[in-house]
Amino acid sequence: MSVTPLCTLAEVRGRRQTPVANTGQDAEVQRLIASLSSAIAEEYEREFTPTDAATRTFEYDVDDGPLLSLTPYELRTVTEVLTDADSADVVTLAAADYRLHPYPSKHGTFLALRFRPALVATNALWGTTLVEITGDWGFDEIPDNVREAAIVSVVHNMRTSVGQYSVADGAGGETRYERVEIPQAARDLLQPFRRMA
Repeated sequence: MSVTPLCTLAEVRGRRQTPVANTGQDAEVQRLIASLSSAIAEEYEREFTPTDAATRTFEYDVDDGPLLSLTPYELRTVTEVLTDADSADVVTLAAADYRLHPYPSKHGTFLALRFRPALVATNALWGTTLVEITGDWGFDEIPDNVREAAIVSVVHNMRTSVGQYSVADGAGGETRYERVEIPQAARDLLQPFRRMA
């Protein structure tokens, strides 16, 4: 899942009180913003930025119960829900055939779909069904606490000299990664957003 930056270069420069003419660390700050935005979204399994009018597909096993987790995504609104989306017998569900979960929503998004009992049939070939959901996803705007957590994390990592590590790519080369840390102050801000479903 690609992640939209959770804060801006200008916000970090402002927090660090960086002089206007001092742009020497801007590239490093931009890299940290991208790395930490991804780290926060991955650890908390939340979609803090909006993606509108998108279709996403999930594999659903009816033996797991009526609840289909949307992790790592979350819905704001639903346009259409299809089951057996990869077959010739695609089924379009009516709005009465499912509920958004949890209800009411704490942050304006929903983390799962609850199907009406005995409604969704399993694809005989695979033992599961593909559910295709079209709608608006993620928070409609980045929550203030999440933006603040991203800024705090970037500033913290600038102060602690972020290290690098490498992973072999299997083709005789290596991929370099930044080792970033979400500090406790940022975790305190993010705690209300930890995914519970």
